[in-house]
Amino acid sequence: MRQIARAIVIRGEQLLVMKRDKHGEKFFALPGGDIESGETPEQATVRETLEETSIEVKVVREIYREEVEEFGETSYFICSYVSGEPKLDPNAIEVKLSAEGNVYQPMWLEIRALEDTVFLPRTIAHKLEQDLELGFAKQVTVIKGQKENL
Repeated sequence: MRQIARAIVIRGEQLLVMKRDKHGEKFFALPGGDIESGETPEQATVRETLEETSIEVKVVREIYREEVEEFGETSYFICSYVSGEPKLDPNAIEVKLSAEGNVYQPMWLEIRALEDTVFLPRTIAHKLEQDLELGFAKQVTVIKGQKENL
């Protein structure tokens, strides 16, 4: 089972996202990826965010843990923005994948536009919208998800 870490980075009224075009299927997702051997989820969050977006972040705390039986576990971390502007690192695997029609474009998305976008996973998108409005819980929210298709 995969172990993944993702970042929730808010700067002002904007959320850091990856705009995706996966062979014609367009959607948004949070930056992140696989946790490597010997790496903590927090370290993976910082590394993956920097690799995918050129944004330096500092992990504040884990906020969600999504468990998908047929896929694995994803930890979502609230992160504070440190520096940088969204762009793919030239050495990131996403550059090669983008050239093959699986496009990754890091960007800031206005939070108010979140509800009008196709955002995956949907369970996390709905919880994030709710928590951005009402505030985040003090403890980690565990979400039983399912593998989603567009």
